[in-house]
Amino acid sequence: MKNIKSDILMRIFFLIVANLLGLCEITAQDIVFNKIVYDLGTFSEDENPVTATYTFTNKTEAPLAVATVRTTCGCTTANYSKAPILPGKQGSINIVYNPAGRPGVFNRSVTVFFSGKEHPFVLQVKGYVRPGKPRKYVGYAYVLGKLQLRTTLVRFHPMKLGTQMQKSSVMVINSGNHSLQVRFKTEDPDFSAVMIPAELAPGKKGEIVITRRSTEKQKQAEQQCVRLFELSSRENLLELLVKNELCQ
Repeated sequence: MKNIKSDILMRIFFLIVANLLGLCEITAQDIVFNKIVYDLGTFSEDENPVTATYTFTNKTEAPLAVATVRTTCGCTTANYSKAPILPGKQGSINIVYNPAGRPGVFNRSVTVFFSGKEHPFVLQVKGYVRPGKPRKYVGYAYVLGKLQLRTTLVRFHPMKLGTQMQKSSVMVINSGNHSLQVRFKTEDPDFSAVMIPAELAPGKKGEIVITRRSTEKQKQAEQQCVRLFELSSRENLLELLVKNELCQ
């Protein structure tokens, strides 16, 4: 009797596994990626963030959209369009890896969810980051020109009801041998930035204060993120870009 029950349970188990495998196979046929593992190769810790671009083809008979993309650490961010991809057409997902403060081998997972699809795709991005120039100041791992920063990513949570302005700051230190001023350019008129103090002496600490202003209720209810990028660097002047980025 026990043997019969065991046999029945084993048959049920294999049927369940077979069904699950069948579902995975259908999903794979519906959405085809050009690659699952992206090797970014070797690059320096001092370089700007590097992008891995994955393309996929919609093999279904209906429009398909990326619902969300989840990364496993703050070193990777995802940029993608939520616009529907028509049958037979291609879409793309950009995974940006920031090497600052992360020398060595890396292998990160990225999970992609599609609207109307139960099973996500798990992508991988890997590579090797060569150690950059030694950081003079511990805890300020990010380098833009002669400025060392605690982070380059600034996150703004949804605004409280009745609020039209938010401020967030990034601690910085001048690692150069000359006083430094910073100019900012922004992509989004809702954001502005200043450095305090306006001129930072060598070896001194300061902060970059980023302000978000919005009178639109829809924007006020959204979480928004911006990242700082280096545009140009001279002895006494650093130009930075405040660029919008998808929050993860």
